[in-house]
Amino acid sequence: MSKFPHTMTWYAKTTTANVFTRRVVTEVMWQAQKVANTKKSGLLDSDKAIVYVPFVTSDGTDRSAELTFKIGDYLVPGEASETMVDGTYTPTKLLAAYPRTIQIRTVDWKDYGALQHVQIGGK
Repeated sequence: MSKFPHTMTWYAKTTTANVFTRRVVTEVMWQAQKVANTKKSGLLDSDKAIVYVPFVTSDGTDRSAELTFKIGDYLVPGEASETMVDGTYTPTKLLAAYPRTIQIRTVDWKDYGALQHVQIGGK
């Protein structure tokens, strides 16, 4: 069994408004976080999920060149079948259909050490 047991659907934004490229990504670690209001400390909001995507899959395939996540892309835990290609299915509809969907806010490349991966934060 992989140390990265989850699957997600990645909607990568394009240059056209409300048009996204859909891709299913396997072998990820999706960690949902409890979002707390920490107004006293000055932090008003935080990521509701952190997602870890290893560069190399369990079968040895290096997919690092394909992991072009960008701020503003959307991630859905699991496999979503909807496409956003003509503006009729929008990010608002995606968020309504899949409440655990996140919009990427941070992308950190961890390309050192034994476990090279991309760490994604989203809200």
